[in-house]
Amino acid sequence: KHSLNRLDERKFSKEAIESILNKEVDVAIYPSTRDEDIDLYFGKCGGKHILVVYNRQTSTIVTVRNMTKKEKEIFNEVMRYEKK
Repeated sequence: KHSLNRLDERKFSKEAIESILNKEVDVAIYPSTRDEDIDLYFGKCGGKHILVVYNRQTSTIVTVRNMTKKEKEIFNEVMRYEKK
């Protein structure tokens, strides 16, 4: 419920989030350092840099938000490196 509210509030489309989780767009996935069940999906879809917090154990989206400026910089650097 929380994540669905966040999608609406933050103007993210369900399709964009699915594209990130299904790795249909550029995505970098990192395990959370705080919770071993959580994966952080950093993705770019439709010009937006989006972070999806995903619980692997329950197969649920915890929350969705825009990446911070620092996260965007790291994501862009990782994507540049991986495309070489």
